[in-house]
Amino acid sequence: MIGAVKGAYENRNGRGSCHTAFVADAMPLDAARQVAHDAAVERGDLGYLDPVSGLFVMTSAALAERGYCCENGCRHCPYE
Repeated sequence: MIGAVKGAYENRNGRGSCHTAFVADAMPLDAARQVAHDAAVERGDLGYLDPVSGLFVMTSAALAERGYCCENGCRHCPYE
């Protein structure tokens, strides 16, 4: 799944971003998600691909930049 969407969006600098694949069994799921989130924030990406589902997840930094809660239950909502 990651290869199918790799580079499907650009980071805030206008450059394509590189995603790291995670092996679900290598670490607990919550830890793998946190690693993916933190890496995306460090790169300045709007989000990351969930290591299990492959779905795009917005980072807390991107959601905070929005300026309000959308009330959709975002995983990293800074307003909850």
